[in-house]
Amino acid sequence: MKIPNKTNIQYIAIIICISLIGGFLTCMNYSIDKKHILGNTNRLFNKAIHLDKDIRENETPFFGISIPIAKDSTPSGLTQKVWNKHASHVITRTNDNTILTQKTEDSGSITKNEKKYLCEQMYLVKKNPIDPARLDSIFAEELHQNHILAQTAVIYECDGIKHYSNADSSFYASAYKLDDIVLELDHKIRLQGYIKLPFTHIIQQSRSLYFLTILIWLLLTGGATWLLLKKKKEEVPAIIIPKGYIAISEKLLFNEKEGILKYLDRKDVVLSGYKLKLFISLLNENGHFIPIETIKDIVWADGMSTRVALTQTVKRLREDLRFIPDLKIENSREKGYRLQIKNKTKKDARK
Repeated sequence: MKIPNKTNIQYIAIIICISLIGGFLTCMNYSIDKKHILGNTNRLFNKAIHLDKDIRENETPFFGISIPIAKDSTPSGLTQKVWNKHASHVITRTNDNTILTQKTEDSGSITKNEKKYLCEQMYLVKKNPIDPARLDSIFAEELHQNHILAQTAVIYECDGIKHYSNADSSFYASAYKLDDIVLELDHKIRLQGYIKLPFTHIIQQSRSLYFLTILIWLLLTGGATWLLLKKKKEEVPAIIIPKGYIAISEKLLFNEKEGILKYLDRKDVVLSGYKLKLFISLLNENGHFIPIETIKDIVWADGMSTRVALTQTVKRLREDLRFIPDLKIENSREKGYRLQIKNKTKKDARK
């Protein structure tokens, strides 16, 4: 088994390392871009909920009266059980036109506007509850105005009962889930937003950086690959020479006894008779010209040679060698014939 060259292994390791580093940086940047988009999307979903509340409020006759309640007292019309349940929240009781609120010690961090917003949502649950389809439409419009291309869906849950803006359950399984928004007082409201972000939209956020990363990767891996191929080309491949053959070139073997030429994995060329004698005589001169008369004496030792016979033999030999690019027979009117060999080798396994 051929053992890989140490230099080749180093080049391959460099290419792999460059690819891994480039892939890691690209994935990390993609993750950052996606996180940034999802953060903006969460903010816009919350904004859409507020806009939806304002629309429902305008559609509903509503009066809000805030009445302070003593710390240890139970609000009128609110049972002790409900009071204890909501001891850590803003305490409310809603009638047709009245909202009672109580600021407890645990709810000190809730601002006045937050209390007002929470109470209004609780009142609207009974009078004009959230329509998930309309909320979804408002959410989608907010995304569009902020140039975020995404498919959306909303789940509205009130006291354990869920309502969906999209009846396709597979959408929720494949989409990104936004942070839950929970409003809880005498009712528990949970709003869940879902979006599908196209891969191309996330890429567009840092397209220049991705382009630069890919360009650098191509340059580095291309350079390493070029060096590897150049090094491989410079190396003389080890060839196995069967018994009885000589290596004429790096890709060509010759069996003088059988007259067989082997070139790579192509069909063997078999020479015989005058063609074989002519080929051997040209091969033995190692690229030097042989005068015509000398060739006649070697190939036609019986003295039956003619110039026409030599010309015809050379023609037939060239025809046999046409599929072996490493060999070429040249002729000169004054000098005779010679055999040109490309990529010569000195390896010889004749026994």
